[in-house]
Amino acid sequence: MKILIAFLQFLIFLFVTSSAFAAQYYVDKSRGSPLNDGLSWITAKSVIGDAIAIAASGDAIYVAEGTYLEIITMKSGIYLQGGYGEWRC
Repeated sequence: MKILIAFLQFLIFLFVTSSAFAAQYYVDKSRGSPLNDGLSWITAKSVIGDAIAIAASGDAIYVAEGTYLEIITMKSGIYLQGGYGEWRC
């Protein structure tokens, strides 16, 4: 029983630490800039592809609403979600 509890604690530790190191990047076509770091809505990237280029597996990219005319190639393990409106800032 002690081994099972220790194993479950180890699994919980792995889950928590892997989530803690994931980065979040933000893209906003109208307010962002390719020179920004993309780590907040205030310093958002303006191009989805730029955010994908710096993201790693486990990272998330949040995209403000709008029409982005670009061809992107996704990386494995990246979470991409869009449609964020004016309330995001």
